[in-house]
Amino acid sequence: MKKHRLKKLALLTLAALLILSMLVPAGAAYANSSNKTAIYNVTYSPNGGSGSARSYAFYAGNYHVVSSQGYTRSGYTFTNWNTRADGLGTSYANGSYLLVNANVTLYAQWKTTSVPKVTTATVTYVPNGGSGSPRSYTVPLNSYHQVSSQGYTNGGYIFYQWNTRADGRGKGYANGSYICVTGNIILYAEWAFKDPAILTISYDPNGGIGNPYSIKYYYNNYFAIQDQGYTRAGYTFTGWNTAADGSGTPYQNGDGFRTFVDVTLYAQWKSDAIYSVTYNAGSGTGGSVDSGLMLGSSYTIKSAAQASVNGPAMFNFDYWSLTSNGSGDKYYPGDTINITGNVVLYANWIRQD
Repeated sequence: MKKHRLKKLALLTLAALLILSMLVPAGAAYANSSNKTAIYNVTYSPNGGSGSARSYAFYAGNYHVVSSQGYTRSGYTFTNWNTRADGLGTSYANGSYLLVNANVTLYAQWKTTSVPKVTTATVTYVPNGGSGSPRSYTVPLNSYHQVSSQGYTNGGYIFYQWNTRADGRGKGYANGSYICVTGNIILYAEWAFKDPAILTISYDPNGGIGNPYSIKYYYNNYFAIQDQGYTRAGYTFTGWNTAADGSGTPYQNGDGFRTFVDVTLYAQWKSDAIYSVTYNAGSGTGGSVDSGLMLGSSYTIKSAAQASVNGPAMFNFDYWSLTSNGSGDKYYPGDTINITGNVVLYANWIRQD
């Protein structure tokens, strides 16, 4: 009978221990089991890393084994945990022990992953219309690379030089010259006709007074752009452009010019006309004038206060109009208009409710 009671007591003790193990989280060990009623949380925060915060509950006085939570962060390496997000608190490494006597948050600490230092650069040769494929050479960064022939051919043309731009408007390099390689470089082959070709540069007054003028010169030679004496009433000459509307490549008199095709240079003009915008208070008082406005320029309409106009008593500003009676288009502060001549804007007022 006594042996039966002992066996029963042993089973009850084992059951109690099993229940206790289910209540106390893994990794906790009693340091002081006198206070089992206070329970605190240990929370792990990824602190910028991937994943969600995780919390674990412990009895007060237990030790918690700090452990990895599997957080990651692109471009960073995990270093340790800290009780402050900025790393100025107490640090804990994975596997260290934390005495749990209050709620605590452990923030993952990260350091940037070191980026390998760039020590080389690439020099690439492009046939740019010639036969063959681009070729690239890896050279030490900040070293000198000797430019060399790549054996490219282009029927009807002869190789002229290399250039940092495909259109020939970059920096040119002859075979045998040297480049200081401070980064990746692309060199484009430039080609010239095998036989001397005659090209035409044409000047167009583009609305000005004077006759179009053309001059012949050899392909691949530099040509100095010259003043043609064109004039235009009410306008000032500003330069030349390869497009009549000024959307092409701009040039000035005396600029060096080289082309591989016939080109027309169009005179560019700026209006000398000066116009004004007058603000009329209408039935109110005050007003102002903005002068010195160029033909074709964009103008932003002012508010009543900016235009120094005041309305009649018990009236608020409503809108601007081009007519004194308020008919026609309405304009509001902040609207823009294109200056085609002198403008008068009349204030229109609305009675206060």
